[in-house]
Amino acid sequence: MIQRDYLMRMVQGFIKMLMAVLEAKKAEDWLFRLCESSPTQGGLEALGDGFYRHLSAHPDSILAGGGLPREEVEAGWKEFRRQCGR
Repeated sequence: MIQRDYLMRMVQGFIKMLMAVLEAKKAEDWLFRLCESSPTQGGLEALGDGFYRHLSAHPDSILAGGGLPREEVEAGWKEFRRQCGR
């Protein structure tokens, strides 16, 4: 259990780092991998919602440059909530 918690924190940090450099598509891929491996992990919903809120605040040109056009951000958020949360 301790190793799983440690791994979860590491992956969360990795996702946040990718968000910081606007590697949105890669961060989203890791977010879904985390969801698939630990769908009931505490904090996952908040991480995902924060990720998609962060992306939604950017202009379309920035989103497209990060590999996730706005339409994909919106679709990804809906899918994340369906698979991993609410």
